[in-house]
Amino acid sequence: LSHVTMDVIHQTTPPLLIIRPTDDWRSTRTRFKRLLVALDGSATAEQVLPHVHEIASKFGSQVTLLSAPEGSQSDDFADKIKSYLDSIAELLRKKGVDAKPLVMETSPVQAILTTCDEESSDLIMLVSHGIGGVERQEQVRVGNVVDSLLQEAQCPIFLVSALPEGKARDTMQTGPGHPPPGSPADLNQRRP
Repeated sequence: LSHVTMDVIHQTTPPLLIIRPTDDWRSTRTRFKRLLVALDGSATAEQVLPHVHEIASKFGSQVTLLSAPEGSQSDDFADKIKSYLDSIAELLRKKGVDAKPLVMETSPVQAILTTCDEESSDLIMLVSHGIGGVERQEQVRVGNVVDSLLQEAQCPIFLVSALPEGKARDTMQTGPGHPPPGSPADLNQRRP
C-alpha cells in the first residue's frame, strides 16, 4: 500500500473498506458473499460484529468466524475460543445470517490468509487492534496482524478502528461489551 493510504488508515477512525490493487481480481472488488471475520475472544474484537451483521444481511453473505489462539497460556483455551465462536455464530444465525466458526492453531496472520484462500473469501473483516492492543493505539495505529494483512491479503479488508471497551458502541447485544449469552466476555481475562 502507498504511503498516502497508510496515512489515511492511521488517521481515520470510521470503518474503512481497503481495496489493494494487485494482479489478483479478488483484491480489486468484492461481492460481499463470503465474509471472513477475525475474532480473538475480546469485546474489542466484537466491535466488528454490527458491521458483519449489516453487510451479511444486506448481501446474503456466508460468514466464517475465525480465531487463531496462538500462544495461549491455557491448555483449554482452544476449546474456550471454539465455544465462544459457536455462540457468536448462533447469535448471527438467529438474526438470519449464515455463519460458521473456525479455529486454526497457527499464527493469526497465517490463519486469516490461509482461510481466505481456502474459503474463497471476498472480504476480511476485523478491528484495528486485538487483545491488549487498544492501550497502545495512540502510539501504534494498527496492530501487527492488521499491518501484515494490509500488505499480504489478496482481497479487500473492512477495518474497524477499535475503541477502548468502555467507549465501544453497541455490539449485537444490548450495549458495549455484551457478548452473546454463555460466551466469555473477554477470553484474555480468563487465561490462567
